[in-house]
Amino acid sequence: MSLSKPKVPTPNVGSQGYPSLGSRLLAFAQITRVGLVPSAPSNVILGALIATTPEMPLLVPLCGVCMASICLYLGGMVLNDWFDRNLDALERPDRPIPSGRISPKTALVSGILLLIAGISLATVVSIDLGCPLAACYSLLLSLMILCYNGWAKSKPFGPFIMGACRTLNVLLGTAVACSLPNAYGMAASCAVGVYIAGVTTVARYETQIVPMWAIQLGRLASLAPVAVAFTVVFASATHAGPWTILLAGLVIVAQSLIFDCLVNEPSGPKVPRHIGALLGQMIRIDAVLASAWVGFAGFGLLGLWLVARFLRRFKALYSS
Repeated sequence: MSLSKPKVPTPNVGSQGYPSLGSRLLAFAQITRVGLVPSAPSNVILGALIATTPEMPLLVPLCGVCMASICLYLGGMVLNDWFDRNLDALERPDRPIPSGRISPKTALVSGILLLIAGISLATVVSIDLGCPLAACYSLLLSLMILCYNGWAKSKPFGPFIMGACRTLNVLLGTAVACSLPNAYGMAASCAVGVYIAGVTTVARYETQIVPMWAIQLGRLASLAPVAVAFTVVFASATHAGPWTILLAGLVIVAQSLIFDCLVNEPSGPKVPRHIGALLGQMIRIDAVLASAWVGFAGFGLLGLWLVARFLRRFKALYSS
């Protein structure tokens, strides 16, 4: 049996010898995992809804922290591929940097500028509100992103660092209230982090064989947000409670089916797709946590889920 090297797509080159605009745009959409971008503002809105109950969060500061979160997310994704460029050249040569569609220098500069933009936007919000929390959370989140991508990714505790990034992203949303999060805000933020830590544990093996212990650990971690939401629903008995339980049930079933697929097929080209599907559940998880606390307003996050679902229909994009 002969072994053949994976085919690397040839960039669509324009008349000047550079990749065409369409090729560069696709490469940027791939390197930033654009199909998962809506999950960043979803986390932030979750935090804002929890922190400002019973009032609705102020629109301008909320938009500011959402934009900051998107910039930090985009920057983190670009830097992720920059740090992984040598490994990707061996395992995933079709990705934007090893395939030559984005140069390493362009990726590095873009990633750093996006992080700076995220911190700057959050700082403007802090100045507007007269409260340093948004700036502090964004700075700490940027440091955690750099820590994960540049050092902790290959360490045993790497998934916990990634989970902490998502926890901080939710806390960034709570900053619009100009106060530290309440008990539920901390529990919901940490539950989101636990979920992402579990998915990250599985994602570490996407180019290998996902071990059974990682799948079962991810399955267990996926229940953390639902457990937190159920605790509040059964304690408060809000009018939206039954609908929150219904949405949580749908999330549990969807996650269970994905993990069952990983059990049956722990290696191969479908594994990254399953990991992307687990990450795609993030917005629905945010909606469960938000609706458990603020009622029907929390289901508004499902609009972002529809946007993300539409973006993930493009097979040329990847999520992990």
